[in-house]
Amino acid sequence: MYVNSEENFRLLSVENSSEMDFSHLFWKVENSQLLSEFCRQSVDSYNNREITHYAFLSAFARLDVLSETDPIFEII
Repeated sequence: MYVNSEENFRLLSVENSSEMDFSHLFWKVENSQLLSEFCRQSVDSYNNREITHYAFLSAFARLDVLSETDPIFEII
């Protein structure tokens, strides 16, 4: 599953932004609310799977990915 969000229309700062580190564009998300909601909406049929929430951030967009495999990066 993936969710793409345009961030350039947000007018308020990120909650607890002083605690957030934006030193790179890619993160593994711990205690993911998106993953919890995905499992709930799928009636817990994915609970026995090893799914990780990855977040990719840029200046104007956010891409959240729920995946059973690690991403592979390739320089183009």
